[in-house]
Amino acid sequence: MTDNSHDHQEFCFDSFEMNGSSRQSVTDIADQLSESDPSLIALDGWPGAGKSTLATRLSALLTIRAVHLDDYLEYESIGFSDCLRYEELQRALMHRPVIVE
Repeated sequence: MTDNSHDHQEFCFDSFEMNGSSRQSVTDIADQLSESDPSLIALDGWPGAGKSTLATRLSALLTIRAVHLDDYLEYESIGFSDCLRYEELQRALMHRPVIVE
């Protein structure tokens, strides 16, 4: 019996869905995005889904900045929208192109 845990880990971190399409490699997604020359790429998903991993890899492949919303949170607040430091985030998103997750 072989241990496939490594194969599963590679699959989870090396392929992603874009706009509900079937799983694609990060390189394929970067190629599609570079063709459309977007100014803002927004990544959304469940905690642990791979948003930060995808943002970091796309940022490197496309040579554009990635902004992580977690970097703009004040965890002492009650709700997510109450936690965001909006003015700092707004300044970070002004310089395009940018990936935000």
